[in-house]
Amino acid sequence: MPPTLLRALCALAAASPLPALASASTAPTAPGQAACTVRALHAFAPDGVDGTQPGDGLFLGRDGHLFGVTTGGGSRGYGTVFELSPDGTETILHDFAAGTGDGADPTTPPIADPAGGLVGTTYLGGAHGQGTVYRLDASGALSLLHSFSGDDGANPDAPLLSARDGALYGTTLQGGSHGRGVLYRITLSGGFELLHAFGAAGDLAHPTGPLVQARDGTIYGAGIDGGGTGSGGLFAYSPRSAEPRVLLSLRAETDCSLPMGGVMQLRDGRLVGTGYAGGPMNAGCVFAAQPDGSLRVLHHFTGGEDGAQPASLPLEDAQGRLLFTSSLGSTHGDGALLALGGGDGNVSVMHAFGPGDVSVPSGNLVQGADGHVYGTAPFGGAHGRGGVFEGC
Repeated sequence: MPPTLLRALCALAAASPLPALASASTAPTAPGQAACTVRALHAFAPDGVDGTQPGDGLFLGRDGHLFGVTTGGGSRGYGTVFELSPDGTETILHDFAAGTGDGADPTTPPIADPAGGLVGTTYLGGAHGQGTVYRLDASGALSLLHSFSGDDGANPDAPLLSARDGALYGTTLQGGSHGRGVLYRITLSGGFELLHAFGAAGDLAHPTGPLVQARDGTIYGAGIDGGGTGSGGLFAYSPRSAEPRVLLSLRAETDCSLPMGGVMQLRDGRLVGTGYAGGPMNAGCVFAAQPDGSLRVLHHFTGGEDGAQPASLPLEDAQGRLLFTSSLGSTHGDGALLALGGGDGNVSVMHAFGPGDVSVPSGNLVQGADGHVYGTAPFGGAHGRGGVFEGC
């Protein structure tokens, strides 16, 4: 399994809990309750043959099928790309084999390409062992569009963005001239362009999580470290400009820090993300930003019923609510599915993950045409190897 940030932080929290978390009995606020039925749509097999520990989030195809990855397992032990039908039937689309001709240990889901295939990234593998951009064509054949070498980035830990110029944009967690990640552009023919190396003085560092393209063409993303405060923040990149700019720097004490879930844009134009740590209880937050960089914290996690340490990207549902997860804490200590808004601006606990559930939910949520919400969690489940859950 690749040493991704979420898994490293979860291991750290298990060994030595993060400081200043409120217990359920001392939480300063009590979120409301909202009924929601959550079930495991798929639990990964005990022998690991269909993969172990799914990566962060899912991609929802037009036919309602879900696509994702596992960070390990499969027939060769280096992870898989899988497809789930609406009834939970699983199809393995690719078993990664590592080596120079294949990737290894993918951490985020692929996306669809215009030619009917899938494109994604792996954290390791490829010609230099530092990660790849791959394509699966409609027949299931895999080709590598790019192998990272370190100077041009290393260890991609974010899904690709299909931009309106026809190219794909992505980030790497490591590598580049400062060793702290890059922003790149790549085409389906393999044309690669390094756009920016993160990590200079005052710049953000270690970008991760989904990118989003706004209506004006600007691409926004998150860096988990650096910025003006050292707590990470958001960056903005216009294809018409030469370099990304720091849009905002989070303040760990008053806002939150480690925005590892990436960024999305609401229908009203605001940019929304989560911070894994920081805030009054050091339990993280949900924040919204205007394109001019002004920031508002929508929710500070308490470590009580709402849980702590969010590692997901919020989803705006048809009712205008924000749905998101906390990865730890809540009633059973395994995180929670939460809703913010619906007219009153309050947070409701829709489901507290616990015994028999998957645990430590992370990555982006997706919502089907039937209104059901789907997500992944790398731990728990019927066989202890994580799974895909369906809610409401």
